[in-house]
Amino acid sequence: MIQSKPNFMRPFVTMMSVVAFVITIVPVHAHSDRPESFADLAEQLSPAVVNISTTTVIENNNNFVPQFPPGSPLRIFWMISEIAAGNAKLKP
Repeated sequence: MIQSKPNFMRPFVTMMSVVAFVITIVPVHAHSDRPESFADLAEQLSPAVVNISTTTVIENNNNFVPQFPPGSPLRIFWMISEIAAGNAKLKP
C-alpha cells in the first residue's frame, strides 16, 4: 500500500470555495443614505461645486530669443521664421 503525503492546500481551497459561495449568495444590503442614481448624487453635491478662474498678465518681451544648440532643427526653424517676419536678430 502506497501512502500519499497529506495535502495542506485542501483545507485552504475548501475554505476559499465556501467564502466565494457565501459572497455570491448573501445579498449586499444598500445603505439607506446612498443615492439611487448618479443624478441624485449630483443634486446632493451641486452646492459644493465651484468654478475658480484666474487671469495672469504677461508682459510682451519682444527681445526674447530662445537658446537652441547650434545646428538644431528648431534653431533653423526659428531663424527662418524671424527672417520671414523681418526680425532677424539671431546670429547663425
